[in-house]
Amino acid sequence: MALGSATLAVAARSAEPTTAEASEKQCEAVIDGDIQRLRALNEPLQPFLKCPHTVFTQASIATENLRQEDWLAFRDLARPEDRAELNNMRLDFFIGLAPNQLHVKPVLRGIELLLDDGAAPTRDGKYAWGEVGRLLQVLGNGRVTPEESAQVAHLFLDRLLDKAPAEQTADLSSLWSGIVDLPEPQRGEALQRLKAKFSQFTPSRDAWQRDPGVTYPLRSADITVAIRKRAPIDVVRDLLDLREPAPPEMAAWDAAIHAGRLDIVETLIQRGYALPVQRHATGVWTSPLMSSAQVAIKGDTRALEMLIGMSPQPLIPDEVNQRMKTVLFEALNKIHEVQLRHINDQLNAMSPSSRLVDINARDPRGYSLLVRAAAYGDLPLTKSLLEAGADPNAKSPAGFTALAYARCHGHPDVAQLLQQKSHSAQTDDCPR
Repeated sequence: MALGSATLAVAARSAEPTTAEASEKQCEAVIDGDIQRLRALNEPLQPFLKCPHTVFTQASIATENLRQEDWLAFRDLARPEDRAELNNMRLDFFIGLAPNQLHVKPVLRGIELLLDDGAAPTRDGKYAWGEVGRLLQVLGNGRVTPEESAQVAHLFLDRLLDKAPAEQTADLSSLWSGIVDLPEPQRGEALQRLKAKFSQFTPSRDAWQRDPGVTYPLRSADITVAIRKRAPIDVVRDLLDLREPAPPEMAAWDAAIHAGRLDIVETLIQRGYALPVQRHATGVWTSPLMSSAQVAIKGDTRALEMLIGMSPQPLIPDEVNQRMKTVLFEALNKIHEVQLRHINDQLNAMSPSSRLVDINARDPRGYSLLVRAAAYGDLPLTKSLLEAGADPNAKSPAGFTALAYARCHGHPDVAQLLQQKSHSAQTDDCPR
């Protein structure tokens, strides 16, 4: 087994003399894994001295190379005051191996023995929640049996979580993926115990509104990972409860919409969370409405209908409105005309055309708002755009005017209005 980064860290930490004061025979016995020879030397074991001709200590070599029974014998030969540090080194080594360990059961048993002897996952003198999260990652291993899953749950709940300090600075972000994989009823119990231990640091809603960026341990509760792992709705609700008063992030909305989890979308709406609308440095907008429009063009408009039916109806930037209409423009052959017109009307109410800065502006695919209004059969919007000076003769990238779209998509009232304003000759061709 190769010596790992933990060995290098221990070696760097050690300020002890190197070869001069180290027992070469002890080191040789440890390197050879010969515990009987080590006992026969009958010398005080100095595990944190570097071995001759290496940068490694006896402790690091033993931790990463000895079988469990030999390592226990090595530990028992050390001074009592060294026992705790040796236990913690071995625990750290085991936890680092756990997710990729072929034989999970002996590793878990070794961890259990170390915890019983007072070991604790620590980093720089603080409780290491990241290491606990790494232990839980073993649950995602397809080779883990139900019995082993139950053992991991036992270790986490009774040996790690209960004994962990409740600190405001605790970073629990590494836990959620593994907790979602816990079997029931341990999964629900873990969520409740986390809430009981850390909810004392959760700010009041008034305090959070004064400082929405405030962090606290339970805010890291990851709804998105639960959605991606197809967790039941009660688990998602528990995670939402843990995060309160902070709302779910855009990623949670997006994951629920694209996964077709309408139960989660409905829960988010019922709880009154505002729809996040974000513009990135690249100029791209993200919003649950945009995500639902992308799903709608595949023929599933349910999430979109739920979002535009929110009460009170959200307001969205005109740029987002136009982009959504561009996306939905691709669904003219998949969404019933009446439904599409209803969606279009609702979008107009959410971002009135009076707020448009440039009525002749084109979306990234080259379609004007007038063309889209004509294609959707939106008479009021078409009229207001024309009155504001929109060019009725402007053509789409496919070479058709708004009149052609209105006529070919069966909107005679819009076509008649455009005919009065347009001087282009009407053709029999229709956009495809």
